This record gives sequence, C-alpha cells and structure tokens, in this order.
Amino acid sequence: MRVSVYYSDPQSLAAGAKLGSKEITLEPNQFLSESNLVQAVIGPDRQTKFRDLTGVQVQFDVIGSTGAVLVYTSSVDNGTGDSILRTE
Repeated sequence: MRVSVYYSDPQSLAAGAKLGSKEITLEPNQFLSESNLVQAVIGPDRQTKFRDLTGVQVQFDVIGSTGAVLVYTSSVDNGTGDSILRTE
C-alpha cells in the first residue's frame, strides 16, 4: 500500500503539493495502527518543517497486488479537543 500526503488548502499557493509518500507492506489480514500517520509519511522533521499542519489530504493506494485494504483515520481538533473518525 502507498500512503501519500497532499497539502489541500485551496487558499494557499501550495494547494495540491505532495508533501510525501511512504510504501507499507501488509500481510494478509494484518491490522496496522499508526498513531501519527502524517509524521510517519513526511518524516521526523515534519514538526520543524511544517509546524501546525492543517488542510492535508491523505491518499491510500493498493500497489503491486490484487488485495484490498480497509482504511480509517481519526484526527483531533487542537482547539476544541473534538475527535473526528473518517471511514471514506
């Protein structure tokens, strides 16, 4: 599976810019949970390079196989502490 992170803030000149991608190998029926997916994709300098990163889009692609993955993401609003679960 390939995970790609894009900057998607339409108000910015950087809209659509690819911030990074990472390939992840999964075994059949494997469950994988990543606590900070954007940092895992962009790398350890994510915090110094981008600071409070908002307006990102994460794309998941199955590559090199006929398999399928079930993807969900959860994020927390730093201002309100509200958690959002996305399954689309």
